Amino acid sequence: MHQAVVQELSNTAWAFAVVGLKDEPLLQSIASAAIRTITKFDWQAISMTAWSFAELSCRHEPLLDALAEAASLSSDEASPQHIATTAWAFATLGKDDAPLLNALAANALAIMDKFEPRSISNTSWAFAVLVFTHGPLLAAMS
Repeated sequence: MHQAVVQELSNTAWAFAVVGLKDEPLLQSIASAAIRTITKFDWQAISMTAWSFAELSCRHEPLLDALAEAASLSSDEASPQHIATTAWAFATLGKDDAPLLNALAANALAIMDKFEPRSISNTSWAFAVLVFTHGPLLAAMS
């Protein structure tokens, strides 16, 4: 599957989330297609898809597990917005995934100098909600 299809999946989820339209059959289809193509997801697709499902209060466990694994294994550099958005989405849905949170923390530490106050706030909020303590990240954000 081409990157364009992955982007279409995450863009469709995002568009429905922005207008607050929770179409369960569509979300199920997006989740199924995303899981099948998860190895093609970049940080933008991971964070946008996670945000969309969180914004619509749709906790789709298999999708969240696939997104967490993709983020944990990604060799691409995430942006502060990707990190904060992904952390926010998982916290909003109450999905505690230690490997994901450790990967987000490691990515954040590598680019902490690029974080703006909003990304620091959203990331720290998410870690607090999930009661996940990462000492080096807390020290870097303070």
